[in-house]
Amino acid sequence: MEKNSGIIKETYGDYLKTIYELSLKHSPVSTSALAKQMQVTDASASVMIRRLSKDSYVVHVPYQGVTLTEEGERIALSLLRRHRLWEVFLSKFLKIPLANVHQYAELLEHATDNSLEDYLATFLKEPEKDPHGNPIPTKDGQVSQFSSCRLVDLLENQSAEILQFTDEDPDLLRYLHELGIKPGTHITVEKRIPYDNSILINADKNNIHLGSKIASTLMVRAYST
Repeated sequence: MEKNSGIIKETYGDYLKTIYELSLKHSPVSTSALAKQMQVTDASASVMIRRLSKDSYVVHVPYQGVTLTEEGERIALSLLRRHRLWEVFLSKFLKIPLANVHQYAELLEHATDNSLEDYLATFLKEPEKDPHGNPIPTKDGQVSQFSSCRLVDLLENQSAEILQFTDEDPDLLRYLHELGIKPGTHITVEKRIPYDNSILINADKNNIHLGSKIASTLMVRAYST
């Protein structure tokens, strides 16, 4: 690994980044949860965890899970910063559809060293969020916290602004785009359906029915009533 350039082995970086993102929901991160997110077997995830632990990037407690060390978190945040900066560039300047920027940014983040990261951030004027509404870590590893809640948790007649997509699955992003839902969209919950916990929302004068699974991936800023 090239410490000076800030470039880390791609597989290591992907695991560290995934552990960080999973830890925001539950920590320590279980081997099975990590394997599922990485789309590998539990055995493969266990082998990588041992390697990361040996190199002091993670701490693994058997039957409990894995957490990042200070160095592991630093690398994860650095990769997230590069990834999300590239997503801004690809979306804003190359006009690549939101559903596709993730896959290209995934390639570019691993080829980006410290110097290129600085040039990119300066060119983009240090954006705070990526096109999905996710916060972009600062150079020193600080991550802005936004006051938000899940769309699925809003009450009937409650209004809010879409802030963030927590799931960047291309099919989901394409579907949301077709519905006209993106960060910054203003919505109102017209009706909650208790049977399946789905909701009917109004977005830009259009009524849209969302299942609970999708509504759980959308983070919003609720307006005070």
